[in-house]
Amino acid sequence: MYEEMTRDITADDLDEFISARAGNKAADYMGVHINMLKILGKSYQVEGEKRGVQKCCTWMVLEALATLMNVVRSTAHIPQAWSDEILCMLPKVPGSELLQDTRPIGLLETVRNLLDGLEYRQVNRVWARYAALSAQNGFSLGKGTDNSRTVTTAIAEYCYLYKKMSIVVTRDVRRAFDSPSWTGSLESGLLRLGVPRREVRLYTKRVRQARMRVRCSYGYAEPASKKCGNPQGGQGSPGGWSAFEDPDNTDWERDETGNFHLPVTEGCSLSTSSDAFADDKFYVKATVEGMERRLMRTSAFACFHELEVQAKKS
Repeated sequence: MYEEMTRDITADDLDEFISARAGNKAADYMGVHINMLKILGKSYQVEGEKRGVQKCCTWMVLEALATLMNVVRSTAHIPQAWSDEILCMLPKVPGSELLQDTRPIGLLETVRNLLDGLEYRQVNRVWARYAALSAQNGFSLGKGTDNSRTVTTAIAEYCYLYKKMSIVVTRDVRRAFDSPSWTGSLESGLLRLGVPRREVRLYTKRVRQARMRVRCSYGYAEPASKKCGNPQGGQGSPGGWSAFEDPDNTDWERDETGNFHLPVTEGCSLSTSSDAFADDKFYVKATVEGMERRLMRTSAFACFHELEVQAKKS
């Protein structure tokens, strides 16, 4: 397990990861665009005696980037050029000029963002193999919104047809990715899920070392350091959030008080108390006492980590 999480990154890994990413995204602070990297892995067909597929000379750039990433991982020395991030405020409410109605998106340095994404992919594959994030449908291999939608629809239809009572509560966190502290939340969550300590410290070091610049009408503001959080838009941020909130999600699975039992087949039922997709939560209990207990324990987790729940979306 540890070997797969910590193995060296190859040029083939980079080529596969870059090819899978969507193009035409915003450039980073230095103006490097993901489309510039997509052409590096091109190949061409050779006819004649040396028939076959050959890599273009640009493949050497991918090999150099892979070597750079492995040196950073082995020495824990992070290039200063990787530290700059651009903060873009995207409007969530059309026509609103309020800051609270915007979503902060971080544009990370491209190579650093690729390294974050490659490391998270290696870790996520191990988590999926051992079902480490069984209560989380967001950012997990083989899962998605369909998992959450199927469970909630089945519960609603069952209660409607058989006149059963269920108590349902939804919860949404404001500025979710920006909330977790690095040491007490992100590091402890990743270590709890078996990520090697060296990889955890290197990841949080890259996050802490970042210098945020706000993009405005006249250019970029002076750089400022960050106090907490994962940047929205970072390739490794989903894994950080999943690890941060896993203790609360694991507590769901262990809490059997007043669980809702959904019949699947004769003599077999699904016992469920909650469902999660990223920071959006869905709680369901069959009794008031069970729901009160669930909300009290979840509220304790939120208060301890200073999470702000959005009342309008909950």
